[in-house]
Amino acid sequence: MDILKLLKGLSHRLPLFRPVIANLSFNVDNNIETACTNGVEVLYSEAFFKTLNEEERLFVLAHELSHMALNHLNRRKDKDAYLWNIATDAVINAFLVRDGFIPPEGLIFIDGALEYSAEELYNKLKNQELPIPDDLDEAIEIAIGSHSSWDSSDGENSKDLTPKIDEAGNITIKPEGDIFNENKELRDKLSKELKEKIKADFSGFFEGLGIGESPVRTVSRIGKESNLIEWRNILKEGARLDLDYSFKDAQIEDGVLVSNLIEIPTCMTEILVDTSGSIDEPLLRAFLRECKTVLQVSRLRIAFFDQEVYDFMEIRTPMDIDKLKIKGGGGTNFTKASKAFSSDCDNKIIFTDGMGYCSNPPKDIVWVLFSDYDMLPKNLKKIRVDEKSLRRSLRA
Repeated sequence: MDILKLLKGLSHRLPLFRPVIANLSFNVDNNIETACTNGVEVLYSEAFFKTLNEEERLFVLAHELSHMALNHLNRRKDKDAYLWNIATDAVINAFLVRDGFIPPEGLIFIDGALEYSAEELYNKLKNQELPIPDDLDEAIEIAIGSHSSWDSSDGENSKDLTPKIDEAGNITIKPEGDIFNENKELRDKLSKELKEKIKADFSGFFEGLGIGESPVRTVSRIGKESNLIEWRNILKEGARLDLDYSFKDAQIEDGVLVSNLIEIPTCMTEILVDTSGSIDEPLLRAFLRECKTVLQVSRLRIAFFDQEVYDFMEIRTPMDIDKLKIKGGGGTNFTKASKAFSSDCDNKIIFTDGMGYCSNPPKDIVWVLFSDYDMLPKNLKKIRVDEKSLRRSLRA
C-alpha cells in the first residue's frame, strides 16, 4: 500500500488540514482491528486496510485525521465516552460523505448530523432528543474499539484547528461544520486556480487542435450489436412493439410491390454512456455495440457524460451510432448523470466502468458495469458484464 499516495490525496481534498498532515505520522499496528488515533499519530491495521479499496482507505485516514484536527480528544472532557464517540463519528462521517469521500461499510451515520457540532449532537443523544438507530450496534462496537487509545492519551500533543481563547478569555470551539465548510471553500478556490492555470498554459495547444474544454472524438469500427444482455427481458414494459408496414425487403407478387409487416419498438430508452478519463476506446466500443442491441427492441436516445452531461441525441438507426461525436474525457459525476434523464423515458440506463460514487441515486436506473470495480450503493439495479464476455464481444 502506498501511504504517500494516500496522504497526497488527503492533502488535495483536505487542504485546510495540510499543517496537521505534514506533522502527522501514520504507522502500522497489527494489534488493532481497524484504525485509530491517540492524538499524536494515526495507527492502522494492515490486514484491515487490505480489505478496503483506495477510496475507502482515504475515508478511514480522513476520518482519523479529522478527529485530530478538530481536537476531539481534548473536547471530550468529562462527557460520556460512549455517546461522545458516536457523536464525533457521526458528524465527521456526514461531512466527509458530503464532500465526496466514499465510506467503507459498517460506519456510524445519523440522519441530520450535518446540522450539529459534535457537542450539540452529543447533547441531543444524551437527552434522548435523537434516538440511536437500531442498526448501529456493529458500527458502534467498531467505533468504540477504534477510539480505545483516547483513554490512554491526555491529548496534549493533538493537533487542533479550532480556536481556543476568545477576546474575553473564554475557551471557544468552532463547530465542525464551519471547519469543513472552510475546507471546501479553500479546496474549490485552489481547484479553480489550478484549472485556470492549466487552461492558460494549454489554451494555445487546444486551439491548435481545434478543440475546446470537452474534446470531441469518434470511435472507429464499432461493429455490429453485441447481444451481451437480453434487453427484451430487462426493459420496462417488456420493450413494447407495434406493427407497421414497410417496403424494406419488399417483393413483387403478380406485378405488384408488396410491403411487409415489421415490428416497431414503442417504448423509449435513454442511455447515458460514461466517457470519463478511465474509459478507453475498446470499452467505449463495447458500450456503443450494446446501444445497438437496445435499439433492436426500443426507441433510443443516447447522451455522454463525464463531470458534465452532454445533450441527449435521438438514435434511429445503427448508422446513427457509428457517426456519433463523443464528448468527455474528464472526471466522473454519477450524481449529476443520474438526474439527467428525461421525464418521458420508460427505461433509464447508465453504461460505465463503475469508477465513481453516487449519493442516493434514483432506484429506477439500471447500471450496466463493464468491470469488476463497483463503488456504487448496493441497493441499485446492476448488470455486470464480466471480463471474459467483454473480450469475446470485442473479438466478434
